[in-house]
Amino acid sequence: MNDQLKEVFAPPIGLHPIAKIDGNDIYGSSSLNRTFLKALEKSGRTRAAYSKFEILIQKGRLIPCHSTPGLISFIDWKLFQPANERTVTMGFYDRGSKKVYIMISNNANLFSVVTNNFLGKLTIHELVHMFADIKKALFINMFKKELIAYYRELWKQLFSIADIPEKTTEKIVRYIFSNIEASNVINNNSILKYNALMNSELRKYSTLQPEEFDRIITDYMVIVKIFLSSTDKFLQLREQYKHILMPMYNAYQRAFSIRNMTTICIQELMFPSEVIAIASEDMRYGNKALKAIARI
Repeated sequence: MNDQLKEVFAPPIGLHPIAKIDGNDIYGSSSLNRTFLKALEKSGRTRAAYSKFEILIQKGRLIPCHSTPGLISFIDWKLFQPANERTVTMGFYDRGSKKVYIMISNNANLFSVVTNNFLGKLTIHELVHMFADIKKALFINMFKKELIAYYRELWKQLFSIADIPEKTTEKIVRYIFSNIEASNVINNNSILKYNALMNSELRKYSTLQPEEFDRIITDYMVIVKIFLSSTDKFLQLREQYKHILMPMYNAYQRAFSIRNMTTICIQELMFPSEVIAIASEDMRYGNKALKAIARI
C-alpha cells in the first residue's frame, strides 16, 4: 500500500520568496517544509534517511517550493526528470547554487496531492546529482561498478562488440565524467577528444565495418552536440537518432533490469551521474544512493 500513500500539500499561504531563478521568485514556507518532510517520512524509499533530508532543508540545500506561472522555462527539467507526475511536481539540481529545488504546483484546484513514493524518488534522483557534483572523486569510485555495467552494455550494443574490458570502460567513463559532466565549459575540443578516445579504445573490439563504425560514432557525437546546443532541436530530431538513443534504454534493462522508463534518455552520453540517478529510483539501488547522500 505504500505506493498509494498520499500527502496533501499545504496551500500557498504564508509563502515568502526564498530564491530567484531566471529572474523569477521562488516561494517557500516553513509549513511546506514540514509537510514535505512528512511525505518523505511516509515513503519507504526515504524513511531511513529522514534526518538527513531534514538537515539539508535546515541548511537551505534541499528546497521544497511552490512553482509559479512564470516558470514555464522549466520545461527542460520537466522533460528529463524521473517518473511520470511532471504536472504535479518537478525537481532539479542547480550547480551554480549547489542546491536541489523540489517544485510543487500551487494550483490547488488541480494538483493538491503528491504520491509520497514519487516525491521520495524525485528527491533521491536530484540529490544524487548534487553528490556527484560536490563529491566528484567519491562518486566515481563509489558507483564504479554500476557505471561500468551500464556503459559496457550501451557500447556493446552500439558498436557490435562481444565484450569490453572493465579497464577500457572505466577509462572512457572517467573521461566523460571529468571532462564533460564536471567541466564548467563543454566545448568542441572536449567533444573531439571524447570522439578520439572512443575511437582508439572501442574500434578494435567492434565487428562493424570501418565505415559503419564511423557512421555510428559520428551520429553519437552529433546528437550529443545537438542536445547541448538546444533541447528543442534535440526533441525535433531525436527520431532520426533512434539507433543511438534506443540502446540507452536497453542498457538500463540489461545492466539493472530496469524497464518501462518514462524519462527521455540522452543525458547519459554526457553525464554519468544520470545513470546512477535513474538506477537509484529502483529500490534495489536506492539504499546505496542514500548512503551517498549521507556523505553530502
